[in-house]
Amino acid sequence: MNRRLTTVVIGFALCIMATACGGGSGGHVPADGAGFAQTSAIASTAQFSVTSTTFSNLGRIPPVMVQNQFGCHGQNRSPQLSWRNPPGGTRAYAIVMFDQTANFGHWGMYNIPASTTSLPENAGASGNRLGIQTNSDFGTRGYGGPCPPPGLVHRYVFTVYALDGNLYISSSAMFPSNVEALLWTLEGHVLGKARITGFFSN
Repeated sequence: MNRRLTTVVIGFALCIMATACGGGSGGHVPADGAGFAQTSAIASTAQFSVTSTTFSNLGRIPPVMVQNQFGCHGQNRSPQLSWRNPPGGTRAYAIVMFDQTANFGHWGMYNIPASTTSLPENAGASGNRLGIQTNSDFGTRGYGGPCPPPGLVHRYVFTVYALDGNLYISSSAMFPSNVEALLWTLEGHVLGKARITGFFSN
């Protein structure tokens, strides 16, 4: 193999390796919602963690959290969540529940006070005063539980974001804020994040 051809082959191989390792992502890492990114400058938050008394991490989502419409017969209550060891400088929190299997936003809440370390079960009810809630992708404000089509097991990720301050998201009757708007607004304000994941299928 001549030297010119060897150089081309090596360069092509390095390009493939860089892409596979995320080198082509422009300095971003995958986010909790498909199509959204958070900067890789987020500090390591190995100690920042979230737990729930309603369901176990990597376990099956219980009926209390499942939708009560669209052919599902749950109670549509958001889970109890507790978090600990947030990053220094945290001034507010946001919470997102996202179905990564279907690319569907089920819950968004933001401007949760920095003094808050837990949310009770059903904090996602539309009338709560614990934070500002967005619309789910069902088109209703507050929490919308799982109700996927029969068959495929869906992966639901709850992410608690530690933020550098409160957020402002424009919202109106014609254009209400939604989970995707919250994910976009989070960009550049995240100090750390903690996740808990549940699975559900019909």
